[in-house]
Amino acid sequence: MEHSKKNIEAGIAGGSSGTLLVALAENLDPDHWFTSWALILAPWLSLVCAALWKKLVEVYNKWSLKKTINKEIEKARAHIDKILNDPNISDQTKNEVKSAQEDFIKEQVNVLLSNITKKQSQ
Repeated sequence: MEHSKKNIEAGIAGGSSGTLLVALAENLDPDHWFTSWALILAPWLSLVCAALWKKLVEVYNKWSLKKTINKEIEKARAHIDKILNDPNISDQTKNEVKSAQEDFIKEQVNVLLSNITKKQSQ
């Protein structure tokens, strides 16, 4: 579903840009040099704009996801620090939280190393 929505949005962006160029050409003097070029380039411009829109949405979505994940990681770290510094929390609970924190850090390192390996193999 998400993939088809992306294609629809890209099609709208491309179609709109091509239509805009054709409308501009139709409002110019028929003998103007730009009129024929605009009509010739309209389909090509539609394809380019659609591809650019699709890529822009993809880059934005990746950036947004990364930002959301980083916010959640910071919230988790702040919560862990709060628990570890709370004198009312038992030592057993603090040890369990420290263990979970260490497991999380190990997992982050594994993901980073995996990303490095993937990039090296490309």
